[in-house]
Amino acid sequence: MQLALSPLMDLVRDPRWGRVHESYGEDPELVARFAVAFVSGVQGPDGATGVLATGKHFLGYGASEGGLNKAVTQLGRRALTDEYALRSGARSPRPGWA
Repeated sequence: MQLALSPLMDLVRDPRWGRVHESYGEDPELVARFAVAFVSGVQGPDGATGVLATGKHFLGYGASEGGLNKAVTQLGRRALTDEYALRSGARSPRPGWA
């Protein structure tokens, strides 16, 4: 059985958000480099010797209004794709719930 480890791959730009301590920060380049390194490290060089990595949280979740969990997020398409969308190589999808 393989376990799944979850690096926080969302940007955090509001210190009021309750998951700031799980983040790599607010800089897209820094977050991307750390997340890719984390995923590569836990999954192993060939993807068969490590454990599964699954990204969290959902895309743009850390950009919620007022830093609240489950609040509205106002992001344009460009900001969402250029700053928040990250291809890390994680091999396990993040399940969702309402």
